[in-house]
Amino acid sequence: MHIDSSSTKSKDGQVYTRHLLRQSIRDGRKVNKRTIANLSHCSPEEIVAIKLALRNKHDLSQVGSLSKDVEVHQGTSFGATYVLKNIAERIGLVKALGQTIDGKLALWQVIARLMNQGSRLSAVRLAEQQSAVPILDMEAFNEDDLYSNLDWLSDHQALIEQSLYEHRFSQHEEFFLYDITSSYLEGTQNELASWGYNRDKKNGKMIIVVGLLCDQQGIPMSIEVFDGSTSDCTTVKAQMDKIAKRWGVGSITLVGDKGMIQGPQIQEITEAGHSFITTIRKAAIEPLVVGAGYQTHLIDEDILEIIEGDYRYLVRRNPVQAKETSANRKALISTIEYLITKENRYLEEHKKATIAKSLDRVTKKIKKFKLEEITKIAVKEGARELVITIDPSALDKATHLDGCYAMKTNLKNERFSKQLVHDKYKALSLVEDAFRCSKTELLEMRPIHVRLQKRTRGHVFVVMLAYLIVKELERCWKSLNMTTEEGLDTLRSYQTVDLHAKGRSVLKTVPRPNKVTKQLFDLAKVEIPNQIPSSDIHVDTRKKLGKDRK
Repeated sequence: MHIDSSSTKSKDGQVYTRHLLRQSIRDGRKVNKRTIANLSHCSPEEIVAIKLALRNKHDLSQVGSLSKDVEVHQGTSFGATYVLKNIAERIGLVKALGQTIDGKLALWQVIARLMNQGSRLSAVRLAEQQSAVPILDMEAFNEDDLYSNLDWLSDHQALIEQSLYEHRFSQHEEFFLYDITSSYLEGTQNELASWGYNRDKKNGKMIIVVGLLCDQQGIPMSIEVFDGSTSDCTTVKAQMDKIAKRWGVGSITLVGDKGMIQGPQIQEITEAGHSFITTIRKAAIEPLVVGAGYQTHLIDEDILEIIEGDYRYLVRRNPVQAKETSANRKALISTIEYLITKENRYLEEHKKATIAKSLDRVTKKIKKFKLEEITKIAVKEGARELVITIDPSALDKATHLDGCYAMKTNLKNERFSKQLVHDKYKALSLVEDAFRCSKTELLEMRPIHVRLQKRTRGHVFVVMLAYLIVKELERCWKSLNMTTEEGLDTLRSYQTVDLHAKGRSVLKTVPRPNKVTKQLFDLAKVEIPNQIPSSDIHVDTRKKLGKDRK
């Protein structure tokens, strides 16, 4: 960039000078010039200051010592916001959200979720610190606008998901991964809150249920929030209808676990002409294998295929899991033996203690560890002493199924090999990774700072959209020895440098990045800008933290 100055003299002898901030762009052998701003209104001193800054743009520390009227100020952070906006454009998110006020607010909510997991109030404060207004070309807003924007997101979720699907796929997907999780709530006022199976083991907390639908690479395609009392299997039909009707997919194979795809769901899927991959319960594996003429202890890493009617069963033993299960069982038995020793010592030292209570305590622990078939507890005849007996046959029977699991599908083996079916089911762990990142790691879905149904759905949808960017950043930065969170923290520290002349900001420029920051930009395939546009618009919160501090 440079200042292009020229003067003209009128017939009456008056001299007019114009100053243009221009950029030279080479196109082959031709050099084109683009006018960025008309600076003719600036004073001669300000023009001198800008020219001086441009000549020293890579070392602005020199500028301050050259003139007492020129000051170098710390600017705002921009690196993370700028990179995340470019990534959002690449994956089609900006197009899906649109360029309306609500679309830009929604994009900022997604970016804020990646940088600072918190409430809408904290997202407003963050916007001023991270140059959100000039980079995203936004208008002034406060936390009330962001809350209302959650309603807009909920109302437009289907259209946004449709746009993202069309951007990602030139032809229809066939395999879809689907899983369910829950998220506990603080308080009881959320309109979707209810009592149900709390996967987070937070007793006494009401929950919501969240269903996530992904493609076979684990990239989220749709997310849905249900009442906390909703059972897993009742959500399956809605997902099949969504895939078939909204996206127009003709051939669908839904991959889900055994708690979700059961008898009624299998019937619905097959009657609709679609396919499924799921697993069966461990108790059903032995009858299946023995009925087919095999011995359970001979199951190994090679996939054993059993065909019964219209269904294929693929049985396999995971040797690592088998060792872990065996070691855990031994540890639990040792715990029971230690407890019995402790109870016997107590009975010996306390003559008035009743043996029935000691027996009851040990029995409850055995039931908790699910060792009733393997271990038997009894009172030694003629003594106040508990004894434990291990049933060798029951222990051997349990060991035979250590690490074993069996998949069930109606996919035909002429087209889908047993290894392919196995790999598609194992890809379900990608959905678990998405839940882990969304709930407890980078994105932190909870605590949920909203109460209304629409806003709860909008909040969860924001988390899903943020995870889309996480997956793209993971792909870009996979060669780096740092996490996505560490990369974003590094970018957040990348700030502009503001040049002030006579107390007025005349130029925002981008300093030369350090090695790590440049590497993050390069791997993300985002070009570092020469400058960040200025904006006179400032955002602010309605609620002031200072008033609440004592």
